[in-house]
Amino acid sequence: DNDQPHRVIKIIQGKRGKGGGFVRATLKSITTGSVFEKTYSTDEIIELAEIEKETAQYSWNDDKNYIFLNSETFEEMQVPKAAIENEVAEMLVSGQEVKLNVWNKQVLGVTLPNVSEYEVLYIDPSQGAGNETAAIIQNGVKILVPEIISKGMKIHVNTELRKFIGKA
Repeated sequence: DNDQPHRVIKIIQGKRGKGGGFVRATLKSITTGSVFEKTYSTDEIIELAEIEKETAQYSWNDDKNYIFLNSETFEEMQVPKAAIENEVAEMLVSGQEVKLNVWNKQVLGVTLPNVSEYEVLYIDPSQGAGNETAAIIQNGVKILVPEIISKGMKIHVNTELRKFIGKA
């Protein structure tokens, strides 16, 4: 596992009795998704993975892969569904520009733009509070929008928080 990239989920620093300090890290393998703990002494050196960000446009998906078009080479890239976190996959829409996280010529994940445009497919006035109502946007995700928003409108949404930003 030493030659594979990992994401640090949690770190606990400590000190041994007479010895030096240590760092206990909870790591998640970016390639396999497995989570485990590893303890390092404070004098160990960890190599940072060189993750490149390639601009691509989301096209479509099938049972196994998401298909992206590289924005520079126009090459079609198949990314296994397992490489993309569910929270990210749910916010993908056709034609959306994203960043592919590439390590060793392998796509390990996708970074969405902070704000993206979505079409409102359905308004559910029975859900919501105050002057907000529930809307289903074109990727099937439900968000709260102001009552002035109606079906068919295009809106800007914060992709991480899944919050309405404004009309497109």
